[in-house]
Amino acid sequence: MIRLIKSRLIAMVSRLWNPSFSWARCSWFEKSLFLFLCLCEYGYRLGFNLAMRYKRWRGGKRFDFPIISVGNISVGGTGKSVFVSFLVDQLGPERVAVVLRGYKGSGKTMIVSDGLCVRCSATACGDEAMMYVLHYPNLRVAVGKNRARACALLEQGVCNAPQRLACVLLDDAYQNFDVKPSLNIILLDARFPFENGHCLPAGRLRELDCSRAEFIVITHADAIGSESLVGLKNLLARKVPGVTVLAGKHGARGLWEDNLHLMSSAMLVNRRLLVAAGVGSFDGVVQTVRACGATITATHAFGDHFNYKPSDITDLCLLAAQQQCTGIVVTEKDWVKVNPLLQKDVALHGQVSWYVIRVGFEFLSAREYDCLIKAIQQVI
Repeated sequence: MIRLIKSRLIAMVSRLWNPSFSWARCSWFEKSLFLFLCLCEYGYRLGFNLAMRYKRWRGGKRFDFPIISVGNISVGGTGKSVFVSFLVDQLGPERVAVVLRGYKGSGKTMIVSDGLCVRCSATACGDEAMMYVLHYPNLRVAVGKNRARACALLEQGVCNAPQRLACVLLDDAYQNFDVKPSLNIILLDARFPFENGHCLPAGRLRELDCSRAEFIVITHADAIGSESLVGLKNLLARKVPGVTVLAGKHGARGLWEDNLHLMSSAMLVNRRLLVAAGVGSFDGVVQTVRACGATITATHAFGDHFNYKPSDITDLCLLAAQQQCTGIVVTEKDWVKVNPLLQKDVALHGQVSWYVIRVGFEFLSAREYDCLIKAIQQVI
């Protein structure tokens, strides 16, 4: 009973957080709940602003290597991991390191990979950290709630890699002041850049201030019209003068069977697929899979950073069988947790194939790409 009430409240709050939330279509209870959340928002914003002032007064630690911070002003998926991977590709995985919180890991500050070998499991470091390690075997990765301590592990020479660090990329660190970044980049989703305009708990926004960033990158910019994009850029130019605004998009790099073999378009013909994922933007995953030319017969959304169990894999295989699907598609972040279960018990694999959707980032214009890369090169 308690679980049912909790799930219904979560679903209701999610509807209230939707940017297209309409007062005319909601019940009196939803209106009352939203007004209550708005009152709580004032307390959240007061506490957040006081905490930010204290952290900024205390200052962040500086390191010998340049630090580039990538973050956002909202909770949920704006494509930070995809954008950080883009930066890793541009700078070279052997020359950089990625430092992140290690959400839903053990909470310990640790080196996940020294660029030569993996030092822990996904359970200890979190799914996103392990995703980076599996995608880039020679990338140095560290996790820790205190980013300064994680960076200190890199600085102390724990990572005995053949090349020195050109820079460290901080994943999801716009609200973190443990470290003094050399460059601050924040991402805004073009489809709902400021969500419903409210901070937690009345909306998804962590804060409203974008002025600490040197660059604002609008993601999924191809999802809105060119006129809307120009209007958004002009709005940001007025709200945050002095900040450079760029625009890019996410694109499918293809479906990889067992995350090993790229599937061609011809191979996907007549395949009925089930898309399952535990990410911040599930609809975006579905659209990306569809862009690969795949036929999506069924979908199943889990919570962000969902911790898969054997029973979840069994349920997905049953759902796929019921919908006559020949394959199940997950994201790279999901595969980090799904694959060990499949390896541990071959019977869980079922009678379906497993595919991983890989996503990349690119700027809408070469000029905007050059603008960011030149700024990064000046820093490093």
